[in-house]
Amino acid sequence: MKNMFKKAAIILTAAVCAAALLCGCEKKKEDVKLKTESEAKTYVSKNLPEAEFEKSESGTDEKTFYFKDKECGFKFKVVSKVVKKQFDATVVGYDEKTEDTWSEDYLGYIKDKVSEQANKIAGENGFDCKWEKKIDAEFILTVRTDKAFEDLKQPVKKLGELIKAEDRHNKLGSKQEIRVLPSSGGKLKAYYRFDKNEVLENLEK
Repeated sequence: MKNMFKKAAIILTAAVCAAALLCGCEKKKEDVKLKTESEAKTYVSKNLPEAEFEKSESGTDEKTFYFKDKECGFKFKVVSKVVKKQFDATVVGYDEKTEDTWSEDYLGYIKDKVSEQANKIAGENGFDCKWEKKIDAEFILTVRTDKAFEDLKQPVKKLGELIKAEDRHNKLGSKQEIRVLPSSGGKLKAYYRFDKNEVLENLEK
């Protein structure tokens, strides 16, 4: 009897999950409504800094809207696309999903602004630098060096100040840092805090 109740509970749970997945989605791709120009503008106004709409393009199962950031002038995309809804590896329907490239393109904008001076600092100090892809990544920049903490402290701080000076949207705060690793890899040596404008040594080694 207990096994019967368990099986019934499992079936009921599966049915509830399937129903939840189906709720709000369409059974056919062609029935999914992608965002209109007006809806894309609303998405930007609610989620991103002020921007100007430029144009839109329609592709297979998606629409791309192009915008220009008003403060900095870089361009980014908002994409409305059809995505699969799955339950237990089975496609149970289709839904609309909206994504944007603002975070990537804003970091690209900052990188372009500071690249000449940042490359100079890196070259003078033998740093190997690698940028992240998004402004909201935990580490905006990774610096690899074998310099001792006291020797890397000032040039890493210069890099941080250089980047922060171009952050016109004030996105670099307590959640973003520059991390410093040994050239050959290994544990964190130090990190720069954008909110404190300070390079700190990692003492947990």
